[in-house]
Amino acid sequence: MQTTILTEKCRSNSIPTTSVELAQLRALIQDTRNALKTCTDEKTHAQLEQILRFQESLLSPIRTLPPEILYEIFKFLVTSINFTPFKLQGSVFTLTWVCFWWRNCALSHTTLWSSYTVGAAYLWDRNLSVDWLLKECLSRSGNYSPLNITIMTSGEPFDTEIWTPLLDHTKRWRNLRLVPLNLSALLYLRNELEVRQEDHDGLTTTYFPYLEKLTLIIPNVLDMDELPIIPLHDLFSTCPSLHTLRMSHLRVSDILDFSHLTALRIDECYQGRFFATLLAKCPLLQTFTVGRFISGNDPTPTTSYILRISHTNLTTLNLTWYDKNCAIGFWQYVSLPKLACLLVSVKGYQAFEANSRPDPLRELKKMILESKCSLVKIHLGRSLPYDAIVSFFEGLDIIWGEGNVVVNSVVYNRDAILV
Repeated sequence: MQTTILTEKCRSNSIPTTSVELAQLRALIQDTRNALKTCTDEKTHAQLEQILRFQESLLSPIRTLPPEILYEIFKFLVTSINFTPFKLQGSVFTLTWVCFWWRNCALSHTTLWSSYTVGAAYLWDRNLSVDWLLKECLSRSGNYSPLNITIMTSGEPFDTEIWTPLLDHTKRWRNLRLVPLNLSALLYLRNELEVRQEDHDGLTTTYFPYLEKLTLIIPNVLDMDELPIIPLHDLFSTCPSLHTLRMSHLRVSDILDFSHLTALRIDECYQGRFFATLLAKCPLLQTFTVGRFISGNDPTPTTSYILRISHTNLTTLNLTWYDKNCAIGFWQYVSLPKLACLLVSVKGYQAFEANSRPDPLRELKKMILESKCSLVKIHLGRSLPYDAIVSFFEGLDIIWGEGNVVVNSVVYNRDAILV
């Protein structure tokens, strides 16, 4: 009887609220502990242990938190709801199993039900009960809460009914990650998304009015010149809220809406002769991260006039794979007066000279000097020779601070420049 009452109190979060009730509960806890010390019956001992757990649980500080604070904690804990062939997995489900109080809190907040990951395994081995559960979870997300969607596929055809619950809410998509295993998979994803096309401003286009972040990863691309045009411009040509774009590969000829971007990350390779051409498409860009940047089959004629651009929004430049194959003259026609953070990883510095290539740091430094910017954070690597480092820093406007300049993974000693 006592166990049943305590169970119900824990489920409903019926905790002591007055000093008298708190004193009574603490006295009961002490009585239970004393009884445990003298109890010799195994069954009774187990029952007393369970009673003690319930009693101590009612004194747990987390039970006193206001619902809005508990919700903020839940937001940090909840991960994407992940599809498998036989069930949905997600930390939000675990929260609903703890107690009636937590369950109500989790069910009443739509944002806890707004992130979904659909993997290839589910797409090929469909389970109708999981289909039903997906629809139920989406109903918990409400009608207006933005959705975060990750889709992974190998490109094989599958039952499009699986997509329907998610595709019916494309206007709510806020964060979309497309992770196809190959280009054919990307084409298949594109074809499926095009089913939801609609007329907008006289153009037939798939329209994502609230899409803020887009990630597109195309693995195993060995030659950018052999990669067909990335078939996305007809899907994402009108995305007024898109501010963060991450792609594995991008070419100057690929048509996407860059006008609202504040962050652009190209993990593997950008194909284009001049940085200025890309920046001209991204007037609001603040952070740019790129692996390699190569000329390749850039359709821009070498004799074309390139308009010099002074970009006053870009503050962070991150070059993660600067090697001997990177385009010469990439930094021409660019001025970055607001540049403050510079991160450069040079691969095989000695190979530049061995292959009669210009010093990569010298070309980059020329652009920085002409920009007349003040750098507050610099990270340089890998295995750069000492003389190249000193030469690069000489003449740059650097606002020195504790640990804000790192070279070859070690905090740089400013006095080394002054020697």
